[in-house]
Amino acid sequence: VVVKDPEAAMTRIAMALAPALPPPPPGVHPSAVVDPSAVLGAGVSAGPGVVVEAGARVGERTVLRAGAFVGRGASVGRDGWLHPGARVMDGVVVGDRVVIGASSVVGCDGFGFLPSGPGKVPTRVPHLGTVTVGDDVDIGACVTVARARFGRTVIGNGVKIDTHVQVAHNCHVGDGALLIAQVGLAGSTIIGR
Repeated sequence: VVVKDPEAAMTRIAMALAPALPPPPPGVHPSAVVDPSAVLGAGVSAGPGVVVEAGARVGERTVLRAGAFVGRGASVGRDGWLHPGARVMDGVVVGDRVVIGASSVVGCDGFGFLPSGPGKVPTRVPHLGTVTVGDDVDIGACVTVARARFGRTVIGNGVKIDTHVQVAHNCHVGDGALLIAQVGLAGSTIIGR
């Protein structure tokens, strides 16, 4: 068989022979903890041990697998998928059709310490900003995206991030960028489209 794009052809064949598992059914598992002020859209699936905190919003048909976490005032869009142990921290905004891999954290504090002089313990610098993640983003397992010190860390639309990637505070990753395994972006790095 001769085709113009062998990779695309093999992907189509693999999908036909071994289709993806269906999503879990909608509903909230009895062991999930959903704050009464949180809003879950129609068709959301919240698995065992999921936590959705006060003021959080989860869009229609989004799947929160076992142990996923959505922090206070955070927002996760429609048709997303948070794999086991994925965390969207307080105030973070995640777009539609976003996949966040197992044990990934979006919105943790950035690494910032103020030197205090010889023999003294450095003082932690507060990170008061947030993270915004665009639509159609795929974040692999064990990825960390740090919240901004001030303002926001930005992951653009269509960005694909491989496993074990670090995006530091105040970075801006442009639409469609690909970050491959073990890439590390220092604070305030800008990656174009």
